[in-house]
Amino acid sequence: MSPGKRLPMFYGLQWLFALGLFNSHIALGWESACSSFTLHDLTDVAVSATTYYAANATVDLATNMSSIDTNTLPGFCRVELVITTNTTAKSSCNTEVWLPDEWNGRVLTVGNGGFAGGVNVADLGYLAIAQGFAGISTDTGHTGGVWVGTWGGPYNDNAIVDWGWRALHLSVVTGKEVANQYYGQTQKKSYYLGCSTGGRQGLKEIQAFPEDFDGIVVGSPANWQTHLQDWSIHMNLDVQPASRFINASQWINVVHPELTDGIINDPRFCDFRPETLACRPEQDPSTCLTIPQIEAARRIYADYYETNQTWIFGPYYPGGEVAFPDGLVTEAPFELGQDWFRYFVLNDTEWTIEQYNASLIPIADEIDPGQSNAIDPNLTAFAGPEHNGKVLHYVGWADQLISPGNSLHWYETVYAFTQAYTGLEMDEFYRMFTGGYGANAFGGSQQASSSMPPLSMAPEYNILAAIVQWVEEGTAPSSLYAVYWNNNNVTDGIGFVRPLCQYPRSLRYNGGNQSTPEGFTDNMIGRFGQPESSNQRQANQDGRIMSVHRAGCPPDLFVPPPPPPPRTIFQGMASLQPSSPPEITVLYFAGASTATGLTTERVRLPPFEPASASPPGFPLSALPPYLAARHPNTTLAAVLAQSSWAVNEEMVDDPATVTLHGGEEIAVICPVSGG
Repeated sequence: MSPGKRLPMFYGLQWLFALGLFNSHIALGWESACSSFTLHDLTDVAVSATTYYAANATVDLATNMSSIDTNTLPGFCRVELVITTNTTAKSSCNTEVWLPDEWNGRVLTVGNGGFAGGVNVADLGYLAIAQGFAGISTDTGHTGGVWVGTWGGPYNDNAIVDWGWRALHLSVVTGKEVANQYYGQTQKKSYYLGCSTGGRQGLKEIQAFPEDFDGIVVGSPANWQTHLQDWSIHMNLDVQPASRFINASQWINVVHPELTDGIINDPRFCDFRPETLACRPEQDPSTCLTIPQIEAARRIYADYYETNQTWIFGPYYPGGEVAFPDGLVTEAPFELGQDWFRYFVLNDTEWTIEQYNASLIPIADEIDPGQSNAIDPNLTAFAGPEHNGKVLHYVGWADQLISPGNSLHWYETVYAFTQAYTGLEMDEFYRMFTGGYGANAFGGSQQASSSMPPLSMAPEYNILAAIVQWVEEGTAPSSLYAVYWNNNNVTDGIGFVRPLCQYPRSLRYNGGNQSTPEGFTDNMIGRFGQPESSNQRQANQDGRIMSVHRAGCPPDLFVPPPPPPPRTIFQGMASLQPSSPPEITVLYFAGASTATGLTTERVRLPPFEPASASPPGFPLSALPPYLAARHPNTTLAAVLAQSSWAVNEEMVDDPATVTLHGGEEIAVICPVSGG
């Protein structure tokens, strides 16, 4: 709140009416600026279209990469560009820059997935525009399905280079200039967020063009492309021939229950023995595994090594079996991996996965199609004192397309290089967080567009806000909190909230409430790769061997199933509420009053903030979804998305900076046109 910015409540609707007219004039000005926008002093760039979307207008767009259909976004201008990537080859990429009316002065570039082939409109809307960033995204130089690589060959090396790095870099440079010219001022910071291929793109950028970004968020990066695709074919072959194939029912109903009584928090400490599932004589084979299937499982859960113990890639980890049938261990060849070798490496359109052998690994490494590998561990130019860039990296243990082991290998490679050859401290510029079983919403790529937004826009819950806070305020995150929305849908309410653990620490269940962060602690990994407790240290010193649970996971890795689904979004956190919950008074005006049928409402606060938060309490930024959940089947959510706030008669500039403790009077200030 800004001192002196008082809102006399007796001004009432007269003040609100004036605000509505003012906002209408502003909107008309942005619409004019958008429709008349032209780009100056940039060669090899053409503006193909501009479209203005007023606040709460329907935005219904689809590309091969993603789609968006919503009426909850602030007003923005969509600028479509064609950028020439190679004048000799006459190649180009399609790029979009989305420019919000209420710009926060920052630029956010969002990445792609798979082979891309379309602009990531979902993250442009739900991440960039929704949080006030100017957003940039590209199709990487071609149009096509994310799993289809036929455009890469034979011998279309120029297009592969566009996909590998060039289209994104040129889009970043151009997109920044578009924002500068549109707003008439230079952006104060530049950020990046992407997962999978998008994670690779972000790491490639900071290795090759360290000045492009001040901070990046990368998830499960596909940064070692040449080894990732070797591994994907290797995994596919693990379940061939048919006698070794494990069908979806067996993964879900036979293997998965043997591994999980509830939720595994860190599967590295599970020594799974698939032999315990061997079929007995006369047993129904749908309820067990045959010897060939056990051999396949052993390979699937193991790191991939080749000649001279050369590490190629990581394994599948225990606990993710429900998603395995949709990953690499399928009856049909994995399309992306096969196309990689056909069109990117061998230029042989008849090649099949049965022809794969270890001799192809060094061939692919030498070619490095499109210079797409992003494996240079020297991040000094990005992270050093001249630039001071930051990286937040997240990885889910249940990833069925990119082994989480790749993220661990990459992190340790950078760590070793940093220790050996620089004066930098890894923790001061690069932090990785692990998780992904269950609690999977924390502001990452394509989470909000899949109906899984973060619990709050505060940095503890929203990884994009966390990287901004680290870059601009110097506050590095030591933990993040992810939410599991029941049925992976925010409208079905909270299932549980769980910490994401900063690597190399390991999350362990401590016997408390499994629906809250307080039910878990993170432990530093010991000398032998195990989380050390006082009892374990004593056991190690005494030479005793720890017992294992069922198929090989220590008991405290398992969590009892969460409680029954809550009735509304925040009621599921009832176990966190004190005996006398704090209350606030909410004043509704104009559209908010119309939506609720109320002018005032007493609201009890659900204090879901972790106990370690300082100060503890309920963030004002989390109030809109809380209020909307109290008034389902109304227009309140849409109204609140465009509203301002006043607390105890003082206007609020940034709701993320205000924490409620009970007793406050909150006014919802919405434009008159909203009612």
